[in-house]
Order: sequence, then structure tokens, then C-alpha cells
Amino acid sequence: MTLQQLRGVRLRRCQHDDHLSLQASQEFSPHYELVNDVHQTEQNSERKQLRFWRAASLDERIGWLSAAIAAVDDLRWSKHMCVPKGDRTVMETVVNVATSMPFILVGLQTPRQKFANRMFGNSIIGVGIASSLYHSSRGDARKILRFCDYAMIATSTLCLSSALRSEKDNPKGLVMASALMIPFQPMLVTAVHTGLMEAHFAVKTRNDPKLRKAHNMHTMSSLLGGALFAGNHFFANTPYVHAAWHLAAAVSVATLGSMLQDSQ
Repeated sequence: MTLQQLRGVRLRRCQHDDHLSLQASQEFSPHYELVNDVHQTEQNSERKQLRFWRAASLDERIGWLSAAIAAVDDLRWSKHMCVPKGDRTVMETVVNVATSMPFILVGLQTPRQKFANRMFGNSIIGVGIASSLYHSSRGDARKILRFCDYAMIATSTLCLSSALRSEKDNPKGLVMASALMIPFQPMLVTAVHTGLMEAHFAVKTRNDPKLRKAHNMHTMSSLLGGALFAGNHFFANTPYVHAAWHLAAAVSVATLGSMLQDSQ
């Protein structure tokens, strides 16, 4: 059994989850038998998936090591291909697309004297475009565009950490390794380079008090964005939380302009 076949199992599972979510949103509690059938179908699917992994681990043709690799691949694949719930109504889609536009404006206003700064500004524009396309999409295209959204965010953080350093101080090995990791672990790349940027901003603010106001604004908007991002995960059925996260993230990115201007 190949990884492509294993991915097919996971993809069918994701499509099944989306179908269940659509049915549950369209039907109301008086239709008890239908809702109960939906839950029974979901439980049966989970049991089948568990039996599948057990059989794979015991099959001599696959072996436990290959089954473990397949399980890791399945987890990675599910992150990219299982689409988070959202955009349930036309209004929610419109709001999510509208709140993606500030990223494009921020990217256009980014200082562009250096090549690395221009790359960062263009990547932020790409974030706004990718987010808009994702939120306005449906079906199979939505799964692909969700991954493009993650990849574009990771690319922007990589470009930012490069823009904050001179060519001599910029570790080319880290840049190359991060670029190669984006197709496989975009969230990891985002976390690493966001951490590097935050540390650089904090050190620079300590040495240059003029940046303190921008850094305070950046810190508050980043904390608010983090809270909204977590809220979007734990309260997935609450509308417009994701749109609020868009705005907080756009403000956080906009405050980086003063630091980039200072690094010219």
C-alpha cells in the first residue's frame, strides 16, 4: 500500500466530515433520526479508520516502521487537506474577504528601498490575495487554497526575517532549509521565523526608544491576534472571529514598517 493510497483514505475522511457538517447545519433537532444516523455514520467511519491502521501495522508487507511513517504522513496531510470550518454564509464570506484586503494595503506601504524589503512587501500582498481566494472558494479548490494560504504566510515570515538582517548576518543555511520546509511544514516555518522577528524587534526597541510606541502597538495587536486565533479554533461556530483575527494580524504586520525603515 502506497502513501498515495493512504492519503486517499484521509481525503475521503475529510470529505466525509465536510458532508456531515453540511448536513448538521441544514437539519434541526426535530429530525432526531437523521441526526442520529449522521453520528452513527461518523462513529463507524472512525472505527474503520482505526482498524485500517491496526491492519497496516500488522501486515508484513508494510511493517510497523512503514505504518508509522504513513501515520505521520497522514497527520501532516490532514493538516493541509482537512479544511477548517468557516464561511458558512455569504455574509461571513464577504466579511472574511473584505478583512483580507488590509494585508494588500500593508504590503503596498512597506518600505521598498532594499530587495529583501520588496520581497517582504510582495509576500504580504500575496497573503492578502491567498486569503481572499481561499475564503471565496468552495469544493476541492478550497482544500488547495487553504494550503496556499498557509504557505504564503510562512513565506512572508521568512522574507521578513531576511529583511531584518544584512546579507552578511543572514544565515543562508537557515533560509534555504526554511524554504525547503514550507511545502511540508509551513506552520513550523512560520513559528520559527516569527519568533526570530519578535526577538529582533524587542532587542532593537531596547536600543532605540523611538521604536517603543510601534513595539507596544505590535505587542498588543499580536496578543489580541493570538487570542482571536485560539478563539477561532475553540469556538469554531462563532461567526466573524476569524475576520477579527485578520484585522488584528494586519495591524501587527503594519507596525513592522517602522522597524524595517530603521533597518534601511
